[in-house]
Amino acid sequence: MDRILTTDNPEDVKVLREISRETTWEEIEQLDLINRLREANDKVAWTDGCGLAAIQIGIPVKVAWFRIDGREEVLVNPEFCFGIGEYIAVEGCLSIPNKQTKVKRYHEIEYMNNGRKKKAKGFKANVIQHEMDHMDGILNTDKEI
Repeated sequence: MDRILTTDNPEDVKVLREISRETTWEEIEQLDLINRLREANDKVAWTDGCGLAAIQIGIPVKVAWFRIDGREEVLVNPEFCFGIGEYIAVEGCLSIPNKQTKVKRYHEIEYMNNGRKKKAKGFKANVIQHEMDHMDGILNTDKEI
């Protein structure tokens, strides 16, 4: 079972700061990545989380898995297009135990996911922005206000 990297370990922080590279569905399936992310979230996390980026289990590819209201989604090579309605979100992170931070996020976003244009708003938009930050080596504490 994969371990979730945390800021409690300096070696983990080095990995969490890596910029993830693009990937393919073939690689995702070969690594069984979606199941590994789901399992790490559900069985290894120090608290309930709603999702993980692959880098959080030490795999620097642009993939994240999340679950909101029982519905699972996967981000593959996502790209941020634009956002509207900036607000202050209070976020936790499975890689930063026992800490919540206030960060600026957009309430509504448009983004590319696996080459398709998508829109999200509210909590889902917040989660997507958070996971995309992970793929760029950014932790929510870097954006703390």
